[in-house]
Amino acid sequence: MADIALEVLNDNEESSELNEFIEQSLNGTIFHHPKFLSYHGEEKFSKNVYAINHFLFRKKSKIIAFLPGIIYKSEKGLQFNSPYGASFGGFVSNEISFEACDEIMNMTLKYLLSERGMAEINIVPVTSIYHANMVNDYFEFLYLSRGFRLRDSELTIVVRVSQDDDYPLSSYEHRVKKFIKQGERNGINFKICDDIDTAYEIIESNRVRFSKKPTHTLEELKAISRLFPGRLLQFIAFKDELPIAVCCLLLCNDFVAYSFYIDQMGTHSALRPVNFIINQVLIWLKENNYSYLDFGPSTFGLEPHRSLIFFKEGFGGKGIIKHFYQYKIENS
Repeated sequence: MADIALEVLNDNEESSELNEFIEQSLNGTIFHHPKFLSYHGEEKFSKNVYAINHFLFRKKSKIIAFLPGIIYKSEKGLQFNSPYGASFGGFVSNEISFEACDEIMNMTLKYLLSERGMAEINIVPVTSIYHANMVNDYFEFLYLSRGFRLRDSELTIVVRVSQDDDYPLSSYEHRVKKFIKQGERNGINFKICDDIDTAYEIIESNRVRFSKKPTHTLEELKAISRLFPGRLLQFIAFKDELPIAVCCLLLCNDFVAYSFYIDQMGTHSALRPVNFIINQVLIWLKENNYSYLDFGPSTFGLEPHRSLIFFKEGFGGKGIIKHFYQYKIENS
């Protein structure tokens, strides 16, 4: 048995020690930071219903793993979710052995099942591109070996950023190259800024056309920007000083960026501003030594969103799987 100690954190206060661990870990992202999770208001995760339970694992006083999560009571009984209000959760770790991962899993399940009486556990770990150096699937193997099942899977499209001289144009399909040139001929320009108000006007206007609302409120995006200065960038395209498209880019860690929102004004879609602005995003990612752009999910459950996949493939996008693991008492 590894000499590992478990601490349970019941709030989103984040020490400098934990911040440094997540930033330097094998697979940590901005979504794993308790500080990030604190942007949610009381109206979404009321303390009367939800109880924060983050698990901190130490060996010889040094943090070696972290699991963010929340416990709440549903009709099915008590549930533990990791993440909550974020794209990814699951265990964050540094380079630790299989035996250490095994012990950490045992301690987690003992606490959640034996001590807290969970009826259900839901975990969504990061996909492979978020792993530094090399992929380590110890925990994903342990989910399955301990009785977790795949509750769901999503196809997400990612673009690998290259340092080749002719990148990113060399990775685009012909249609995308044509649309980018069309945008340039139409006099589109852009700027990178923290003008969330202008970005949100475009996002909200585009969603209204489809009778949808943005996932985040304007106040929530501003809160994320305050909590993590410089990690939420707005790439805004302009035509004659009028903002017409935006890519809201979240820098998840040192090598992966996530396209939080990609939207355009419907009145200017013929100018191809989205193709233009994504090209600028990929140029910026190359210049700043990023490895991947995560375009996000492109499926409705197991039903592919074919037109969205086709659009993202035009920029060199390829599919990877995002797994949703679930443990249920009745299935154990």
